[in-house]
Amino acid sequence: MKKTLGFFVVAAAIAIPSAAHAQASADITAIAQVATQLSVTAGNDLDFGTVLPGFNSTVDVIDGGAGSFSLNGAAGAEVQLSFALPADLDDGSGNLLPVSGWSGAHNGVNDPAAGATAFDPTTGDAGNLSGAGELFVFLGATADATSQFTPGTYSATITLTAAYTGN
Repeated sequence: MKKTLGFFVVAAAIAIPSAAHAQASADITAIAQVATQLSVTAGNDLDFGTVLPGFNSTVDVIDGGAGSFSLNGAAGAEVQLSFALPADLDDGSGNLLPVSGWSGAHNGVNDPAAGATAFDPTTGDAGNLSGAGELFVFLGATADATSQFTPGTYSATITLTAAYTGN
């Protein structure tokens, strides 16, 4: 009997399959942070003041009469700026005062000069919001009153459209 039992122990040891190779795994988390919605706020109107017949009136981006907008959104994000600019101001009776020579500047701080980036508003521009998520935009232009004009108040709407570029 001893021989038989020994044979079965040896046979059972041979029949046990070898252990499977060890496996390892790890998990990660998928994360997305949705940026703050971009907002545009109108600031100062572009104000040519009193325009004298026979003269041009130019407002530069650094002048007190410059038009302005402010943007708020995701810190450091790039935004595309595009404008709907009037070719003329209208007095409401069909009399038109031509506007040309558009100029622009944008800056991460509310300063049209120090550190500002000049651009042509007729073609638009891209700029980055500051670390605080702000961008300030300034506009200037020339009102051309060198022809005869009917006295009155002339106006037109300037629209800034801004959108994240994804950069």
